[in-house]
Amino acid sequence: MKTSKPSMDAHDKRNSLGLSNTVYKQLLGLLEKRANPSPVSAAPSGSNRIYSRVEFQEPYLEIILHGQKQASRQRIVVATRNISKGGISLLHSNFIYPGTRVTATITKLDGTSHPFGGTVRRCEHRGGVIHEIGVQFDHEICLHEFVHTDIFDRKLTLEKVDAQALQGTILIVASDNDLMSQLKVAVSSTSIYCKKMTSAKEALESELGQFQLLIIGMDADDMTGPELTRVLRDNGFVKPIILIGDAFQTIHKQQAGYSEADIFVQTPVNTIHLVRVLAEYLQDDWTPERLTNLRHAHSEESIEKMRSELHDLGQTLRSQLENKDAVKAYISLASIKNIASVLGIKSLQLATHDLCDQIADSGDIETYMAQLDGILKECA
Repeated sequence: MKTSKPSMDAHDKRNSLGLSNTVYKQLLGLLEKRANPSPVSAAPSGSNRIYSRVEFQEPYLEIILHGQKQASRQRIVVATRNISKGGISLLHSNFIYPGTRVTATITKLDGTSHPFGGTVRRCEHRGGVIHEIGVQFDHEICLHEFVHTDIFDRKLTLEKVDAQALQGTILIVASDNDLMSQLKVAVSSTSIYCKKMTSAKEALESELGQFQLLIIGMDADDMTGPELTRVLRDNGFVKPIILIGDAFQTIHKQQAGYSEADIFVQTPVNTIHLVRVLAEYLQDDWTPERLTNLRHAHSEESIEKMRSELHDLGQTLRSQLENKDAVKAYISLASIKNIASVLGIKSLQLATHDLCDQIADSGDIETYMAQLDGILKECA
């Protein structure tokens, strides 16, 4: 998990607990184990917590404590434990009275630092000199701007959701009848209006501006879910897209991860989890810019993995063509087409689009060797 960057000189990098970074991480693990002895990472059923708390590792966070007098300010360096949309938890060597005003300068994932005002709401002794200080922000933050996750591990900011109060208009695109049935049951617990389509073609020919978000299955009939998502993004659709299905193969995960979907939901559908996911995007104040910035946070490593997979598929296809194995060549071409679509390689996408069907229908490789040779060169 990416953490905020220390802003102090090396000789000042010491928090009030006097902990090294290694011991600090061990302390976080111990506190987490005490708080959640069960492997289930959910809030207690009787909890009134509104926002989910996410581990936030920053061993050297400088904060300002504001006294009652206007000019009274004290700068201290503390460690953090977790962060939420509504506040932050700090680890300090001394007691701080609830009601104390605090300013904390926190670094976002993009490297920019921003001061956030807040008020101490709780101070709890955790053993020895360790005190946990709960600070409530004056204004809610966008958690995703501070905690790095990918679409398979997207942190949900809301701990609990009133499903009946959840409203909006959404579109589901999936060819899997069983998945459609699961989604119908889950969405029926809300007040959301839901329209269903079974193919990518139907969705692309529709007026999508009427929907607040889309749920797309990994199989959208004439396209894969990641492929349809990539096409929609290329066509300028900026609203949230939820990919849903079973990404059990590495290639599926890579395609989904680079499709610019906002979150991936694993099947079978868990109603409570899906409702929290829907609330994340229907109830929060997401701007197109904020969504786009989050989607573009792909690592170069992820992109390189996709390109490496494309290269390997090209080598596999070459061997299959030498052996005149039309069936296996078709399977490789289909995978190449999907990756090309996700990576936005238009020429390769167009070259494979009709060729897959032609080889599947005829079983003939020789007739299409010129086109296939061009595809091999693009995969190299």
